[in-house]
Amino acid sequence: MATPTNDAAASASHDGDAAPATADAATPATADAATAASTPGPNVAVPEGEQPAARCRHCERPFKNERLYALHLGEVHPDACSDAERERYEAIYDEENHDLFTFHVKVVVTLLVTYFVFTYLYGFVWA
Repeated sequence: MATPTNDAAASASHDGDAAPATADAATPATADAATAASTPGPNVAVPEGEQPAARCRHCERPFKNERLYALHLGEVHPDACSDAERERYEAIYDEENHDLFTFHVKVVVTLLVTYFVFTYLYGFVWA
């Protein structure tokens, strides 16, 4: 006997005149999940009245600026990149890594300063 997946299916399986729940019956949650699963990638619709700064020549995805387009080319279409596009991607990628490293350092320093401020405050209050 199949195990019911929800309360409605459980009550239907115990009633003699009710039809048992089937696995292929689509609920609104599974219908939305199926629609999302069939959609290739994120929602990339451009709002009405706006023009994208760049559009991928391979997949037609729009981009807000040329920098994002260069990163997309290097990540998603690396075999289709020319040498100039590859060099631009690598330069932007290195810049992005440097910016991310700088952000991480700032976060760590902020956390350490906050920790020591609260530690000293705690020490002075209880002293």
